[in-house]
Amino acid sequence: DFSAVGVSSARNVVVNDINALALNNFNIAGTLGVTTSGAITGPGALVVGGAATFSAGQANNITLNNPANDFNSVGVTTGNNVAITDKSGVDLAQSVVSGTLAVNSGGAVTDLGALTVSGAATINAQGDVTLSDAGNDFASIGVTTPGSVILNDISALVLNGSTIGGTLGVTTDGDITDSGNL
Repeated sequence: DFSAVGVSSARNVVVNDINALALNNFNIAGTLGVTTSGAITGPGALVVGGAATFSAGQANNITLNNPANDFNSVGVTTGNNVAITDKSGVDLAQSVVSGTLAVNSGGAVTDLGALTVSGAATINAQGDVTLSDAGNDFASIGVTTPGSVILNDISALVLNGSTIGGTLGVTTDGDITDSGNL
């Protein structure tokens, strides 16, 4: 039962906690796995060379907004409202988000597995956004990028207000509607 934890240097790290947890500075060469029964916050910089996986439970938020964060890939096993900031590009691993998803990236945003987001997804990237996994299921999504965007969704999709500097390609198995300016 930690209130906060940080790791200055390690290869692979697994942290389990029975309630909410604040992540201070982490410098991990390999993988990071964090499981809690409460909210996960990241006031410190999280630098993870391998896969980072977070699980806070369906009702608990995950907020990793430090601008110095640098993930190779990030996956959310369970989480309510999820916010991820990465100073460079980020790969989103298979994730299940019961609320909203907000991703701010200093580079490209791609997916490595199916992303299931029950609320609104918002992606702000300084590079291309490619969320093309055949199992993606977004309720709605808005994207801001100077690059191009490719989206795939297994059901109907609502496109929220977006600013896209390049091309936009959308494939769904349902209707495509908009709820803002594209």
